[in-house]
Amino acid sequence: MRGGASIYAPFGELIPNLTQLALKTNNFSSTNALGGITQTIGTGWTIAALISYNCAIPQTQLPYKTGYNNNVAKYYLHSAVCLGDVLDSLGYRQIMFQGTSADFAATRGFFTSHKIEMRDDKYFQSHKILQGNFQGMWGIKDSVIFGFVKDYLQTYTDSKPFVLYISTMDTHHPDGFVDTQYCQGFEKTFENAVRCSDKIISDFVMWVQNSKFKDNTSIIILGDHKSMKQNFFPANTKRSIYNAFIGTHFPQEKLKNRLISHFDVTLLFLESLGISIESFGLGRNPLRSQTLLESLGEQNLAQELKIPSKIYESFWNLNPKKL
Repeated sequence: MRGGASIYAPFGELIPNLTQLALKTNNFSSTNALGGITQTIGTGWTIAALISYNCAIPQTQLPYKTGYNNNVAKYYLHSAVCLGDVLDSLGYRQIMFQGTSADFAATRGFFTSHKIEMRDDKYFQSHKILQGNFQGMWGIKDSVIFGFVKDYLQTYTDSKPFVLYISTMDTHHPDGFVDTQYCQGFEKTFENAVRCSDKIISDFVMWVQNSKFKDNTSIIILGDHKSMKQNFFPANTKRSIYNAFIGTHFPQEKLKNRLISHFDVTLLFLESLGISIESFGLGRNPLRSQTLLESLGEQNLAQELKIPSKIYESFWNLNPKKL
């Protein structure tokens, strides 16, 4: 790690390209150095993080009367208004690309309930477009998924604006996956899984920045949650979640010495598209005001998030208008 345990992991030498991208563009941090997003209650695993980024609410509890069942999985947070619903109302085409099955953790139900088309491993298998060495540890490897995204962009002729969500999996615990075809000479270690992912993602960003979309495209790179890799980070390492907002024009004086959560990112998504509002769900626009983390403090916010909420339970009801 650059500078040892005092630097916010996983920034540093493991992701040199992404570190430079964050430094050169917009990166929110709780110090004057490179930093990241603070993980709080209901955001610390993948589907919870995706919900929090998109809806500005945590995934803390399911409806106490129904629990988790097939209907809940199919219509996940169906009545919540989330980023996908807003962008759909504004005419955006939206697609989620991922190399694993979207049936896991109700990912398909969540995204399709909020107007986002899902292209997962089942989609690519059914369309018979998988060729060569495409298999990673958890499904289709990241370099292949980014290849599909490039193919989509190169053939996109629709006049509608679009948002593409891309989920990467090569650094997933327990040991990650090293794409030795893309990162030749890399030994199969967790460190190299992170380094290879750094190369794959930054290469894609560079490709977009040299494409026909370069002048009117924003790129947002986020970690979903803190790494779950066991016994990898020193005990005294203060960790936060990577973020970089590329192609946006955020005031630099608003970025440092800040405490932002997943919920606040929802507003930054909208801000990057030129939509500036003060609040959305539990999110507060850090470019315009204090966040809840800043006004309440981390412990107080965590306690508030544990309190049952009738409003939160209502988000799991079916929305007849969507049906």
